[in-house]
Amino acid sequence: MSRAKNPMKIMFLSSALTYGGTYVRCQELSRWLGRQGHDVVVVKVSERSRTRILTSEINGIRVLEMPRFWGMRWFGNDRLPSDILARIWHLVGNRYDVLHLFSHHLSGYVPWRLAKILGRADLFVNDWDDLWTDGGWFGDGSNPGIPRWRYRVEARLERSARINADGVTAISRALEKRAAGLGVDEERIQYIPAGADTENIVPFPRDRARRRLGLDFGGLALVYSGFSIPEADLTTMLSTLGLVREMSDVKLLVSGLSREPVDRERRRLGLPEDSIVHFGNVPLTQFARFLGAGDIAFLPCTDNKTNRYRFPNKFGDYLAAGKPVVAGDVGDIGDFVRRYRVGLPADGSPRDFAEKILVLADNAELRRRCSLAARSAAEHVLSWRIHSETLAAFYTGLLDRNRAG
Repeated sequence: MSRAKNPMKIMFLSSALTYGGTYVRCQELSRWLGRQGHDVVVVKVSERSRTRILTSEINGIRVLEMPRFWGMRWFGNDRLPSDILARIWHLVGNRYDVLHLFSHHLSGYVPWRLAKILGRADLFVNDWDDLWTDGGWFGDGSNPGIPRWRYRVEARLERSARINADGVTAISRALEKRAAGLGVDEERIQYIPAGADTENIVPFPRDRARRRLGLDFGGLALVYSGFSIPEADLTTMLSTLGLVREMSDVKLLVSGLSREPVDRERRRLGLPEDSIVHFGNVPLTQFARFLGAGDIAFLPCTDNKTNRYRFPNKFGDYLAAGKPVVAGDVGDIGDFVRRYRVGLPADGSPRDFAEKILVLADNAELRRRCSLAARSAAEHVLSWRIHSETLAAFYTGLLDRNRAG
């Protein structure tokens, strides 16, 4: 890839504690921006340090790990006082061309907003990768699990982070439209969906993958990866598994998810223990094998407001692995599946998911075509390299407009 003529000094502010979700987005975009010649620093919460800022390197990118000394029990990793103060301390002493806040949570928003007031960067960008309030992950304010004061704070931050940004990157068309509805100029909004890691995740022969993983099974295998899953989607996924089992010898291969809630729902639905194979947190070096062991990738998105605003990272992983996908026909994912013919969309009901899975299971030629289309879409549409080039051009355009007055 070509090197940037005018390298930028860029900081990504993430509220992440562990690898997953938004932090994957930060790491992949920073990795490819670094390859273009830009100087990128990623900020996260440290898993190790409670008192000091630690510096590490991942994929050639410098990572600042902020201490989590105060308040982990009371505040959670997205609003730790020690983390916030350490970020402010760093930004007071350092200046950047671009300061890119990922999400809107307090630990990132406060330093980002203060840095803007103090003029510690030329460009302040916000990434909107999930809807949290107004019917998103936190519901509409009536969720008994979310204190009312917390909901009000999150709602205000979610809007303010976009309104006060020089530019907004949106993971979905729905969030792109929502940012425009808040008054953000459309020229200052850039659509960047979740990407595909086409270097580390490649198609892997099914039978060899199963041998490497010690999986002694010759039947149909559905594969699901992810660190979390909405409760409705989990119920849909396991209900679908039960329906497919009535017609086919099938197992569900799962990575990332905590075993206990999955097994609890499995028992509630009366599914046998051996119908699900838990792989835990699969390291990246073995992730292609895990995905390769499956015949069909499963994305059981039900049609609700949260899913309409999402673009899950796992979708890009599935495509990079060349897996035919059966996905809920909701938001960008349903449109993508149809447009690029990488699998079959389902209406969100367990019965329709099961029917689409069985259509693919019974048609080897269709699976082959979907597999080839999936890998091609990963390389030419969702590649993180392409996304990073789009992002760099977005930064450059915004900087040029800002400097022109």
